[in-house]
Amino acid sequence: MRNNGINGRRGDMIGVIGGYGAVGIAAVQILKKWNRYPLKIGGRNPEKAREKLKKEFPDVRWSYVDVFNDTSIADFAKDCIIIVNCVGPSHKVSSRVAKVCLSLNCHLVDAGIDKVLEEMNAIDVETCIRYGAGMTPGLTGILPQWLASEFDSVTSLQMYTGALDTFTPSGAEDYLVGVLDTSNEPLAAWRDGQKRQTTSKRKSAVHLPFFPREVSVFPFFDKESLLVANALKLVNGDWSLVIDGEHAPEVLNEVRLQFENDPVKAVEKLCMAAALDLEGRKSYCNILLQLDGLKDTTDKTVTALLQTENVSQLTGTITALVSMAVLEQEVTPGIGPAASIPEPQKIIKRLQNSGILKQFIVLEASIESLCEEVEGEI
Repeated sequence: MRNNGINGRRGDMIGVIGGYGAVGIAAVQILKKWNRYPLKIGGRNPEKAREKLKKEFPDVRWSYVDVFNDTSIADFAKDCIIIVNCVGPSHKVSSRVAKVCLSLNCHLVDAGIDKVLEEMNAIDVETCIRYGAGMTPGLTGILPQWLASEFDSVTSLQMYTGALDTFTPSGAEDYLVGVLDTSNEPLAAWRDGQKRQTTSKRKSAVHLPFFPREVSVFPFFDKESLLVANALKLVNGDWSLVIDGEHAPEVLNEVRLQFENDPVKAVEKLCMAAALDLEGRKSYCNILLQLDGLKDTTDKTVTALLQTENVSQLTGTITALVSMAVLEQEVTPGIGPAASIPEPQKIIKRLQNSGILKQFIVLEASIESLCEEVEGEI
């Protein structure tokens, strides 16, 4: 899908803000391998990062940028065709970066999301601005739309997204903001073509295929769930967050009330709980997805597993791949979530070729049947 280009665009570089954090490095690695545009990495300590990473990224430009200062963002972005924003907490900075990019006629792909940026969707723009371009939201919206190509029509979906990994403070803050967002409804699901509260409950000691231990499962329904439900014309849909460990579920219940009054302490507790759950274990990230529907008038069930070693690597990779789709003119101008891009097949194909996937399999079986057949070793 081709767009009409942008008049007055000022540069030809890819600028990655936060490009030396865990998410940013993963994005830069993918963009460097693609090698279509020169790269510029920005942050508050570029010289320190350059010294550390100069062997891996010898040809990039390093620049100072403060995402809380509009002038600083504009100075960084003025010679860029696109900004890739990997800095957090997203709920505090994403819309600021977006407004500066709009003023410069510069594309933007943001790993994160904030409410103000979501509210800008109706603005008619010539640039491509895509937010929520990480693991979740992002890949969790793109993947089911890709898998739906196996069907003539899809009737139901089950998705489990889980990881055993540490949090950065900004990552934990964004995570809590997302969990507590009023549009994210715990225990809701898609029933008979609309969102409904269900009798589903949070469960512990649940066995799921491809997860190494029993896990806790938290059903939810958010804006990306709604997007997918409508895009696939689902009759029924269930989305669940999976937590592997004992400490994080307990802390999540506690900090739900604490975050509003003492966010710093709440973030510290969540980071500590995740670290305790990971201690002595190997990190991983799983997306487990089942679709049911029809193919050639016959009932069909397919389950996909996508697994990587950690969340940051997957998030940064997806952010880079969405950026590549924008620069390849596969995305129409406008502001919207990454999950709404029109050609998910191209994103998934590039992901398969990225080299970061530990497993990516599609099986003609249900999750329930796999629970009986697969031991779940990582």
